[in-house]
Amino acid sequence: MQDDWEKELEKVGLIPWSGIWPGVEECQRMNLWSKMVKGEGWVRCDKEDPEASEALNDLYSECKWSKEKKAFVKI
Repeated sequence: MQDDWEKELEKVGLIPWSGIWPGVEECQRMNLWSKMVKGEGWVRCDKEDPEASEALNDLYSECKWSKEKKAFVKI
């Protein structure tokens, strides 16, 4: 049954759950970081900022999911 499920995921370009939120690895690879700033919302920052987290909003607006690569790619 697991093999059937993985084949279905493959057809639509999805990947099995790895335990890591979708896009986190791509943000790290593309160096997309942000932090919450009071009164401003999410603001881009450097990875070294102690409040930095992966900039998923930026990833979703600047990239698209590639079914072939099974990863987000820059638009």
